[in-house]
Amino acid sequence: MPLPTVTSETSDTHILRSPGARRIAAAAYLLAAGGLDYVTGPMVASAPFYIFILVALAFYESVAVCLAYSFLAAGISLASDLLWDPTKAVLVYPYWAACARLIGFALISGALALLVQERKRLRESERALLEKTQELQAKHRRMEETLREIMRLQENLVARDRQAAVGDTIYAATYELEQPLASASVYIEEATRLIERASTADNPQLVLDQIQPLLGKLENRIRNIERILREIRGLHKPSQRPQL
Repeated sequence: MPLPTVTSETSDTHILRSPGARRIAAAAYLLAAGGLDYVTGPMVASAPFYIFILVALAFYESVAVCLAYSFLAAGISLASDLLWDPTKAVLVYPYWAACARLIGFALISGALALLVQERKRLRESERALLEKTQELQAKHRRMEETLREIMRLQENLVARDRQAAVGDTIYAATYELEQPLASASVYIEEATRLIERASTADNPQLVLDQIQPLLGKLENRIRNIERILREIRGLHKPSQRPQL
């Protein structure tokens, strides 16, 4: 069975994502830069070789790791100088130059690592703020829907209460109408009977005098009925709109 082909891009991605592999690779590159520094000697400025590796490492590692690798780079650089010219081992200059390189490496890699970490925190804060904003917008929409539902239920409740009040009023008005209608019916029957007697009576005026009070009572009952009907019509009276 043929082995799967691993591309360089996949290998580089694996190295960048794995902290152990990434740190081992960085140490190997620093040793390679030290070897180049040993081969070229003082004829070529070797500091940029170390800086490139430390800058690349600062995009993925913490400040502490970058400082540790800065110390490693300065040590490798010092070892390369002493191996290229062992007579410098008794001098102060190589060690002073190594300290200066250490300070430079630490400042560059540490500052860059801080900037990268701050940028990551800002991105995470923006992402968290965006998620919070979306969550608040969703809650706001749910609150609006709940408010609309409450208003609809309130309108239905008010309509039901109004219908119940109208029904109770109509029932009470109907009950009040029973008495004047019954009285009016009795008065009408009595008046009809007296009118029939007047047609055959010897003294019709006497019968008409008896009818007159009945007509007055009947008129009062009719007025009571009209009053009750006006109250019922007032329940459905449309509100007057202001004229433009």
